Amino acid sequence: MDEITEDELVAALFLAREADEGVEGALRTRDLVEKVGRRMDWVRERLRELIEAGEVETVLTSIVTIAGRVTKVPAYRLKEKNESGGTTVREG
Repeated sequence: MDEITEDELVAALFLAREADEGVEGALRTRDLVEKVGRRMDWVRERLRELIEAGEVETVLTSIVTIAGRVTKVPAYRLKEKNESGGTTVREG
């Protein structure tokens, strides 16, 4: 795993949480691609690694399609650290 570039992705998710972007600080893959300037497949692979490591969780967010339909799509956010250093699921 490329640590420097993975850190870029984590930083984007952290900034989203701090700014409370998206759904409770969650960003879609497309948003992350724009923020870190990487290709979609790179972002997806790093997200898989972060999810497997327990650092990132998936939530659903609503978007409006070009046809005007509301649909749910996945978005990703950092899990919050609890007092013991573990992660907790953020409500929302």
